[in-house]
Amino acid sequence: MFQLASSLDIRKFISAGVIGAATICLALGSWAWSLAQCDMRDYLDRAATSPANPREMYLFACGHVWRSMDRGRAWAQVPGQGLPIGLRDAHIAADRRPGLLYLGVVANPRLALNLKCLSCAWVRVEPALYISHDGGVQWRLAYRFKPSAMGNTWFLAVNADPDYVSAAWVILKRGDEVAYYATNTAGRLWQKTCVEENPAIPRCDPPDELLSARHERSPSMDTDQP
Repeated sequence: MFQLASSLDIRKFISAGVIGAATICLALGSWAWSLAQCDMRDYLDRAATSPANPREMYLFACGHVWRSMDRGRAWAQVPGQGLPIGLRDAHIAADRRPGLLYLGVVANPRLALNLKCLSCAWVRVEPALYISHDGGVQWRLAYRFKPSAMGNTWFLAVNADPDYVSAAWVILKRGDEVAYYATNTAGRLWQKTCVEENPAIPRCDPPDELLSARHERSPSMDTDQP
């Protein structure tokens, strides 16, 4: 036999729903306010020039992809889709193949809020590489890098090879180490080529170290892929 819920249970259910909705609104409102205060011109030092067309440049800043067709004098926002929510800035690179872009992000790869963990989109983050084949309109997750056990992981650089298509390298800061990765498969597979455990004593030589790895070794999955 079915039994109607008590008024107390109903009030608890409604209260939980209101609190959950308020938390989501607060999180999205905070993110929107942060983007509203963001000035894309503060990130122009991250702009990437297309190796195939020196007049064409790309930038990711303030939660959006930007494109310039006049060497950076004027910028237009690209309506990108497929990137994680809450993303504010990232490192972008343009491949020699027209339209192919790499985007290094540190974010939660989920595209929707998790109602069981409303803060996960901003707290449970990991380094990942997204690619676009149409100049930044459509994006898809291509690769996830292993984050630091301490959680403090971020991209120092994302670069495309100016001479070869489908080739790029990234530099990741993971805790106390700096790791270098290279790809010659348009971001599908990445190989760790060098690690600096003490950044004060550099032992890697990018991009030579990365280019050498691309030409001399067959691509393979990163052995510490999570």
